[in-house]
Amino acid sequence: MNVSAIQLFFFHTPMWLLSLATFVALSLAYATGNWFRRRRKRAKPAEAEEDGTDYDGYIVSGSVGLLALLLGFTFGLAVDRFDSRRALMVAESNAIGTTYLRAQTFAEPYRDELSRLLTKYVDVRLTLARSTDLNQMKALLAESDALHASMWTATVAAIAPQRDDVASSFMESMNETIDDAAARKAARLAHVPQRVFAVLFAYMLITSGILGFVVGEMRRVTAATLLALTTVSYMMIVDIDSPNRGGVRESQEAMSDLKAFIAAHPSASFHPAANLALPAPRP
Repeated sequence: MNVSAIQLFFFHTPMWLLSLATFVALSLAYATGNWFRRRRKRAKPAEAEEDGTDYDGYIVSGSVGLLALLLGFTFGLAVDRFDSRRALMVAESNAIGTTYLRAQTFAEPYRDELSRLLTKYVDVRLTLARSTDLNQMKALLAESDALHASMWTATVAAIAPQRDDVASSFMESMNETIDDAAARKAARLAHVPQRVFAVLFAYMLITSGILGFVVGEMRRVTAATLLALTTVSYMMIVDIDSPNRGGVRESQEAMSDLKAFIAAHPSASFHPAANLALPAPRP
């Protein structure tokens, strides 16, 4: 199985189906190990009773302990990527908010055009972060890239009449906004290496087979519980590492708050004439 096939299997298969397939695969590996144990007993009953019985516990403890270590290591990799995505989301929302406020310093028609583009951009970025449909995500990414070009064109037009510190700071914040979008895109594509998931899955199968061979038929309930817990742990890692599906997804609260702020403070509300038109407070 090549890398692209592994990625297709782990990140585009429904979570419930992937969980079921994982548990069934582990159960089959356990049953296979159990079958080899019974076959060995029938072929050499005396040897099966005497050979290796003192070391069965060590074999199970070693294989399960190493599996737990591999699961913990992979879980740490997935959590690190989750934290990076969350931090980049906050950084991007702050950059967009700063750009929106600095856009209000320009005269018309640049102020309204920049404000309109940034307002639409926030909607696109928020929808993209919450989307779970691959086709919709591709369309939103294309729209986001098109808005980058439009915002930069509007920025160049706005700073052309004035070459001062205000224009320079706005260009810097706009550039940071576009850079943060690229950083978020890269972070969402930076999964735990698919080969790590494949090797971990293979080791889970081997450990299940060892359990079936060593434990035998007397402790099936205990083995089934261990296989179920292993499946849950494995699926939790896959869930954390999948930014556009599952239940563990980074909060978009900062971007939602920015959208609410822009809706409550449209471009016209920052114009001095609008403030002068407000009624004077009563003494």
